Amino acid sequence: MSSGPLSPKEIQARVDTFQRWYHRIELAPGVVTPGTNVATDSLEILDELGLPEDCTGLDVLDIGCRDGFFSFEAERRGGRVTAIDYEPAEATGFPIASEVLSSKVVFHHLDFYNLDPDVHGPFDIVLFLGVIYHLRYPILAIERCFQLLKPGGCLLLETQLTVDEDVPWKKVPSWEFVPGNAFQGDETNKWLPTPAGLKGAIGDCGFESVEVTTTGKRGLAFGRRPEEDPDGTAAVQRLRPQDGDPGLDVFLEEDEFDEEDLSSPNDESRASPRVDKMRLQIKNLARIIESRDVLVDSLYSQLDIARREIGNRDRELASQADLLRSRDGEIDSAKEQVADLEDKLTRRQEEADAGEELAANLRETLEDREAEITAARTELESVETLVEARTEEIAAALEQIEDLREVLAARETELGAAGEQIDDLRAVLSSKDTELGDLGAALEQARGTLTALGETFAGKIALKLLQMRR
Repeated sequence: MSSGPLSPKEIQARVDTFQRWYHRIELAPGVVTPGTNVATDSLEILDELGLPEDCTGLDVLDIGCRDGFFSFEAERRGGRVTAIDYEPAEATGFPIASEVLSSKVVFHHLDFYNLDPDVHGPFDIVLFLGVIYHLRYPILAIERCFQLLKPGGCLLLETQLTVDEDVPWKKVPSWEFVPGNAFQGDETNKWLPTPAGLKGAIGDCGFESVEVTTTGKRGLAFGRRPEEDPDGTAAVQRLRPQDGDPGLDVFLEEDEFDEEDLSSPNDESRASPRVDKMRLQIKNLARIIESRDVLVDSLYSQLDIARREIGNRDRELASQADLLRSRDGEIDSAKEQVADLEDKLTRRQEEADAGEELAANLRETLEDREAEITAARTELESVETLVEARTEEIAAALEQIEDLREVLAARETELGAAGEQIDDLRAVLSSKDTELGDLGAALEQARGTLTALGETFAGKIALKLLQMRR
């Protein structure tokens, strides 16, 4: 289980595990339980009827809480909340909503009629919403609510109203009995009041400041237990006959009979008024006894009904026992599955232990790799520093190369001009070479001529010498 708050996705997964949601409860932003009852509509009317916005320090009872919308709302407002329902919590969405909301609402799987004011009360507020028209004894239920409240405490009651169009339902104080499943195909729907009937029943059970508000065919009622009834006297008095019929409401006043009164039975002047008073008291006692007989007959009738219900419950319990026996086989099968799962879990645990060892080795290897990476990063930083220095040197060299390129371009320009001059000189030289060839030929010719002249001159000299010798 997660130790921190659940994410909306996790909350939605919890909600999806239960399929019988009744209330629509917002458990997180965007996560609402898929119930059919939009309780926020009733909540607005309850606010108008007197449900305090601040319930701090108040004890609140939610009867028939189902998934817990009103329980959690009363808790949100600061109340200490007790919730009851005839179904176990696991048959509702209450446990899921309670866990998600981290609620402290106390849930009891309890029949309403078994509520004991000395054990489960008293309360400042009783929420009795959508329940009373399912009960066979609605007046008794309202009485029990009265008993569960502190003096000055308030009852907030919501119910289906009669759908009989022939009844002037806003004026006639009546309750429509529903046999079988005649209303909405539900056998638990039994008593549908008119607004006046609902108001009259609540007031007749001792509540004051009774108000009834209607919305469609639904009624919401408010009633307050009197502040001046700390010992619950009104709870005892409220069903006694009225309008002068003493019935159960007669309490004999103690007469002071002394021995003198009894010793003078023939004194008509004194005995006659006392006899008349005694006769009246005897008549009243007879009427009380007659009323008690009627009450006893009513109680016997209720006892017969209760016995029939007990028989029905016994049959239900027998059916549930059969179901439990069949569930025993399912439980045995589930136990086997649990044993298999435990074996699998053991194997998974062993695998997890081996995985932890492998993870430890990997962590050591990772630490070594991290040390190597750290060293490599240090070396890389040094290389990066060297590269930056070399980059600066290369940039300077590039600048020098650019300068040399400019000088070279100038030299190439000068060289082009020198080449042109060399070409001119070559042309001059070629002409000079031609002239030199011509001069060479002339020189050779002159040399030949000179040689011939030399030879001629030599011959002449030799001849003269010869002539002179002679």
